[in-house]
Amino acid sequence: MRSINIFRTMAVAGAVLLAPSMLSAQVAHKPLSFAVFGGAAMPMGDASDAFNTGYTFGGSMDLRNSSMFGLRADASYSNNSVKATGVDASNKTMGADLNAVVWTSKRPSAIAPYLTGGASFAHYDLGNGIPTESHWGFNAGAGLDFAVGRIPARVDARYTQISTGDGTSMKSVPLTFGIRF
Repeated sequence: MRSINIFRTMAVAGAVLLAPSMLSAQVAHKPLSFAVFGGAAMPMGDASDAFNTGYTFGGSMDLRNSSMFGLRADASYSNNSVKATGVDASNKTMGADLNAVVWTSKRPSAIAPYLTGGASFAHYDLGNGIPTESHWGFNAGAGLDFAVGRIPARVDARYTQISTGDGTSMKSVPLTFGIRF
């Protein structure tokens, strides 16, 4: 019981000490910036019947002038295991996005929300002798640029839909956390 109270006291003290520095930190925007990210890759629609939630990671490059508008190029890798019992397979996806980004403010602030969307390309590999496929699609989402102390960070959620060429599409929502530099 006593160790729980000490832990609570330490957590509250830490939050009180860190909150001012996190709130006063500004999210600086440079003309060219990079990020590495990782998180969950959640299949949606028919894809959620076939695949489990998996993981994704990658990197991005932002081009932004002093306005609210910019461009972002992403490269990512995702892996979702197949749900079928007795099947040891997964959908390995190499992807790329080219997006427009609109931040809600052109001035640096502690938290900078943004909207993003654009073209997506994905190369699917299910393994087990199934031929690989490459297809185009789109993505749209939103995120927040913020600072954790002095470390610039980002959280992002996007809806991605890639045509599979047979009248269906692969839909997913990657939820990611990234460090910007």
